[in-house]
Amino acid sequence: MAYKDSLFRVNAGRNSGILEVCGELKGYAFFVFRVQFHEKELAARGEVFHDGERTVKAIRLAIRDCKNANLLRNFWENMSQEEINMLANEWDMKTALEVREEEGFERGVGKGRQEGRKEGRKEGVETTARNALAEGLSREQIHRITGLDMDTIAGLQTL
Repeated sequence: MAYKDSLFRVNAGRNSGILEVCGELKGYAFFVFRVQFHEKELAARGEVFHDGERTVKAIRLAIRDCKNANLLRNFWENMSQEEINMLANEWDMKTALEVREEEGFERGVGKGRQEGRKEGRKEGVETTARNALAEGLSREQIHRITGLDMDTIAGLQTL
């Protein structure tokens, strides 16, 4: 069977059996239908829109319709305003890559801070252990104070 032969159309009025057993798919099909409906309705009113504003408004109305019909309600309610704006605005590969890069950078900065703090704590404990050794405390005392293992303490003593 070819890939395209295995696809199902889930537009309104098609493959309703599948839609009835999969609530998310039913909600998605309803959402798409309502976006198309609202775009046509807004166009018929003759309102003037600029650069995709009609689609943005149609998407927002379709989200409202989904919530009112109790379809994908948790999905829409848990979606941030920024995510809804991204859905509503024209989405192109450049924008997607920019968002992906920004999110990756933010994750990297967070990870770097976490690793830096961990490394800083380790260095602080080792400095405390070196100072304690210089003051004449025993390895056992230093182990109890810092939690460092005996081999690490011994290694610090030789530096």
